[in-house]
Amino acid sequence: MTPLRRLSDVEAAFARTNALMHGTTQVTTHVTLRGDLDPEHFRSGAEGWAAELPLLSLRIEERPDGLWFTTGPGPRPEQLRHDPPGTPESADDVPCGELNDVLETGGPLWRLRLVRDPGAGASHLYFTRNHAISDGHSTGAVVRALLDALFAPTDGVSVHDVRTLPPNGDALTYRPPARPDAPVREFVPRPDPLPFAAHRP
Repeated sequence: MTPLRRLSDVEAAFARTNALMHGTTQVTTHVTLRGDLDPEHFRSGAEGWAAELPLLSLRIEERPDGLWFTTGPGPRPEQLRHDPPGTPESADDVPCGELNDVLETGGPLWRLRLVRDPGAGASHLYFTRNHAISDGHSTGAVVRALLDALFAPTDGVSVHDVRTLPPNGDALTYRPPARPDAPVREFVPRPDPLPFAAHRP
């Protein structure tokens, strides 16, 4: 596997915490769809999604100078799962099972599961991942790309470009580049802190 770049401090903190906690910091996002999603359509769409998003090919490798992102083969068969219709699991059992089925350190950093419920006219997708590749802020764009791959593409408008590898977060300044023609912002003093339970404008 070819090393791509070192993990940022935040990514490394997520990865190390997940390893130390034996996978208990992984997260699952649940999306409910109308209709009965055909397993073959699900598999082909999800394979296209995984091939299109380089983020989903990432693995984490420990090297002498720290943790590095590398690329791995994928998706592996165990990363794309589907249950037969009418699987006797409650709505609470499925997310618990997903969270307790640990994504192993050094292996694939995500998994996608389809649970069909034709009786209710619905299908459920469970996207489980290591926080090092997808935080709560960017997951919406990753799931939107999945829905585009499964169904007709949407307008594609997103604040995140999930079709490129994420930048090293340690290098981000969270400020736009300064423009010479931009007016100088006037200093505004910080307001007094509000007590947690206060109800004030």
